[in-house]
Amino acid sequence: MGDKGRLREETENRFKRAKAGGDPFLLEIANDRDVESDLRAKAILSLSGGSSEYASAMAALTRDDDRYVRVAAARKLSELRDRSSLRAIVRESADPAVVAWVIHGLAEAEDREMLPLFVDSLTSSDSRIVDAAIAAIRSLAGTVPDSQLRLAIARTRNPLRRRRLRALRSL
Repeated sequence: MGDKGRLREETENRFKRAKAGGDPFLLEIANDRDVESDLRAKAILSLSGGSSEYASAMAALTRDDDRYVRVAAARKLSELRDRSSLRAIVRESADPAVVAWVIHGLAEAEDREMLPLFVDSLTSSDSRIVDAAIAAIRSLAGTVPDSQLRLAIARTRNPLRRRRLRALRSL
């Protein structure tokens, strides 16, 4: 077994010990840039703590250099539903995959106060963000005033997406 294989095996064993040891050890692996990205992402998704415990750590990891780690952190942050962190990430993140996951997490909270954020996301040039925003608006369809849906339709540039939003008005 070469050095790389041995390092991988050592890291896998460290991960198993960390998982058995609980969240503090998993968080340590998630933040260790010497650990391979797939194991860091696995550590993030294995965390079981509540929103106040890990929200700031997950928000920081959404700015990591590695895309797997950023997306895993966004997924976990979406599960934790820390709205202030999620809103900040939607406004500040340069990674469309991260923003799409965060919008998905915000939509699951079914909070009408998030509607302006979803509507603003419709102007994105990235289809993943726009599709996540449409799905989020759709999840609120029964509770959204018609005037806000009209605003969402007006801000959407893509004709197919405009038709999807118009269909929501007919519900």
